Parts: sequence; structure tokens; C-alpha cells
Amino acid sequence: MKRNILHLPKVGISLVIMLSFLVLSSMPFAIEEIWDVDKNVLAHAELDIPEGVFINEFMANNDAAIAGPEGDYPDWIELYNSGSESVDLSGMYLTDELANPNAWQFPSGTIIVPDGFLVIWADNAANSGSIYADFGLNATGEEIGLFANDEETLIDSVTFGPQDDDTSFGRIPDGSSSWSFLIPTPGSPNELYEIFMPNSLFINEFMASNNAAVMDSEGNYPDWIELYNSGNESIDLGGMFLSDDLTLPKWQFPSDTTIDAGGFIVIWADSSSTDGSLHASFSLNASGEAIGLFASDGESLIDSIVFDKQMTDFSYGRETDGSSNWDYLTPTAGLANLGDFVNIGTLQDFGAVPEGLFINEIMADNQITIAGPDGTYPDWIELYNASNKTINLSGMYLTDDLADPLRWRFPNETFIEPESFLLIWADNSSDPDSLHTSFALNANGEEVGLFARDAMTLVDSVTFLKQIGDVSYGRLPDGSVWDYRLIATPGWGNDDRQPGAESEVWLIVMLIGIAFGLSALTIVAGKIHARRER
Repeated sequence: MKRNILHLPKVGISLVIMLSFLVLSSMPFAIEEIWDVDKNVLAHAELDIPEGVFINEFMANNDAAIAGPEGDYPDWIELYNSGSESVDLSGMYLTDELANPNAWQFPSGTIIVPDGFLVIWADNAANSGSIYADFGLNATGEEIGLFANDEETLIDSVTFGPQDDDTSFGRIPDGSSSWSFLIPTPGSPNELYEIFMPNSLFINEFMASNNAAVMDSEGNYPDWIELYNSGNESIDLGGMFLSDDLTLPKWQFPSDTTIDAGGFIVIWADSSSTDGSLHASFSLNASGEAIGLFASDGESLIDSIVFDKQMTDFSYGRETDGSSNWDYLTPTAGLANLGDFVNIGTLQDFGAVPEGLFINEIMADNQITIAGPDGTYPDWIELYNASNKTINLSGMYLTDDLADPLRWRFPNETFIEPESFLLIWADNSSDPDSLHTSFALNANGEEVGLFARDAMTLVDSVTFLKQIGDVSYGRLPDGSVWDYRLIATPGWGNDDRQPGAESEVWLIVMLIGIAFGLSALTIVAGKIHARRER
């Protein structure tokens, strides 16, 4: 009895141990869960998320504003500690891509003091030193992120668009939620950028329909805009904007673009902007729109002009440079406006049809009839003014395609006297200052059109069929019904028949019949010859 009592405690202890082992072995998931919770608690206990640290200012287009420690001009990022205690940034991350938090890690011992600033040079130079991030910023726009040392927790970030040269972008005041372009102050409190608004800078003259008046350096005739500086000091235009939309700045002046005191500068509005050139990324609308000159913030309007439909090859500008009065001018791109106004009344309205003006006679196959100024025998077109007033043809158009009125423009100061004729040589010439068109006529038949200055209103036209060599096609009598003429009269009246001249249709028909008859005889003779050869 005594012996059994002595063994009971040992048995009980064994049973307790066995039961405990069975219970614990049946709860593996509970143990792992408790362990994971402990790990997370430990991780969060080690994770230091500072309060009051901000990405405060940066520069993504540091051309020549802030020199780095090595004398160059790298991008940079400034952090600001708005708190009352120092913050240890060791092990935290800075990145230019929020999807890639660990782009660059702060080295051990990186401290930012209370109410202090820290500048990181972002120049993609990983081995330059401890304050150099191994990425650069993109001046066209991207993002910057500050992450905790777990590579996941975002402390602060900013997403930005295109940046101006030598202008920083930052919080104003420091640590606030408001961002603006600033005067660069790396390592110091931010200062609001003072927008440069020169009161001596003007949109002075422009041309929205430059067909053959002002040529650029590449031999083209694009739209253009002229600026004028009326002040006594040169103005740096770098970073300013030009646009044909007063709500949307479109094209930015390249760095180091200056306009001298009392000087002019021409920007070609040809929609072919190239970095560093004065070719804007937009063109002007001759039907009417606006031009705006903006400060470098892209919002502040320095000068603007809203205009209506424009005349081809005449500019629109200030009557005297920088004045408030605008008028149509003889173009003076890059030069002072001379007050050489174009009186629209004397030129007729854009779409006006001059009374009594006709295409009067043409020759599309001039072989030996009349020699041109250079001794060749080009095609020609004759106009007739049946009115009793001189007609100014300046800026009007001739074409051999009614769907393309702008084929050739009459030079300035081209007139046709009352009851007179004007001969234009259709010889495919490239001289815009003479009466030689940029097209030739097609003897197989086509059309000739005379258009007003708006290049839309048709003044007169004629459609002709296949032409015979040295036979003209003209109105008989002048300004009336079209007819063939065996004896052409270029430059004088179709009624002024020379002795022996004939113009009857039946003669033309007879000649055509003879030509066809000879062709038929030739074919028949060829076939007879072929049969004999067999």
C-alpha cells in the first residue's frame, strides 16, 4: 500500500507532460501566428517614421543657377525638418520613381537638425560622395518620393510637370501644402519667385498668311511673329512662352534668348519647333485667332493680340513700334515698322470681285507665236479690265487648278489700267516678283482661275479642252464669249484683227478635221505596207 502511494506522483507528472506535448503539437498554426505577430511588432518597433520631414524644394533644370560641391550644376532635392528634434535619415530611401522606392539609400549617420534643411545632389553619380543620389531628375516632369527604411512606407512625395531653366519648385512657406516656382534657395528658407513682367516688351508685328513675302533661312515662307523691346536694356526671353491660345502656353523660348534694347526678334510660327531654335511649335490661323506672350510661370500674360481674318503677304502690326494702334503693313520682319500702311479700301476687300476684270485670252501651246522676255515661247494668260477704273491686282491669285487657288500670287504694285490688257507668262517660273507664274498650262486641257486676295472668292475662270499649237482661246469680243483664234492677240484687244486674221470656228474645225484625216491616212498606209511585207 505504501509502495503504490510513492509511485502515484511520478505517474501524474508523466501524464501531465504527455498531455501538454499533445496539446502543443496540435496547435502549430497558433504558435506560428503568435510568432508572426511578434515579428511585426518587432519590425514596427524598429521602423522609425519621422514626423514633420518634407520634400521641400528641388531643381530639375539647373543650367547655371546653383553650383554643386564639385563646381558643376547638378539637379538637387532639399528636405526640411519642421520638428523640434533632430531626425536620423540613416537607411531611409529617396527615389525618382514611386514604383521603385529603393533607388537610393541615405548613408548611416545622415542627420537633419530641427527646423533645418538638407540638400541631396541628384546627379546620377553614385560614387561622388555621401550627399549625391545615384539618379538625376527629369526636367520634363516625373516624381520624387521619400521612403522609410522598410522600402514600403511613403513618408512624403511630389509629382511635377515641366520645369523652367534655373528655377526651383518648392513649398511656400516651408513644409506647407502649397507648391510654386521659386527663387532657388537650397539649404535655406524658400522665397517666392518674382515673376519678371517687362513693360517694354511687345508683340509688334506678325504675318499669318505668308505666301511669298518673307522668306526664312531655309527658303520657306512660314508665319512669323515679331517682338520689340522699347526699353534701354536687353531682356532675357529664356523661359518665357508664346502661344496662339491665350489659355494655354505652347512654346517656350530657349535659354539665353535675348532681345537687345530697342531691338527686334522674329519667331517663325511653322509648327516645327526644334530645341534651341526660334521656330515655334504652332502656326497661325489666317482666318483669325490670338497671340499671347507669357512670363516664365506660363500664366502671367505680358502682351497679346486678338486678330481677325488676315490678308495674304501683308503683315499686321503696330503703326509705330510699341504703339497701341494696329494696322495692315508692308512686312518689315525684324525691322522697325515704317508706318507704310496698306489701305484696304484701295486694295478692295479681301473677297471683293473687281468689276470688269476678265481672263480674256490664253495660249497653252505657244510654239512660235510670241517669244517671252527670255527668248523662249512660254504659255501665256491675258487679263482684260473692261472698267473705267484702274484695278490693283496686288495679292490676287492665278491658278491652273481651281481646287488650289494659291498656285501663284500677283506681286505687290501690280495694276491694270482702264480698258487695258495685261499679259502673264505661264512658264513655271520661281520668280515671285515678276509676271511669270509658278505653273505652266496643259495643252491637253485644264482650267485657269483668277481669285481675290482671300484665296477663296473666284473672280473669273475658264475650262478648256485640248489646244492646237499657236492657236489661242479667247473671248470675242473682249470680255464676252470664248472662241478659238487662228491669229492670237496677246496684250491687245481680240477685236483688233490684223489684216488676213481669221477667227471662225469652222476654220478651227476644218484644221482639226484635216489633222484627224492625215492621222487616219497614216494608219491606213501603215496597214497596207504591213500586208505587202507579208
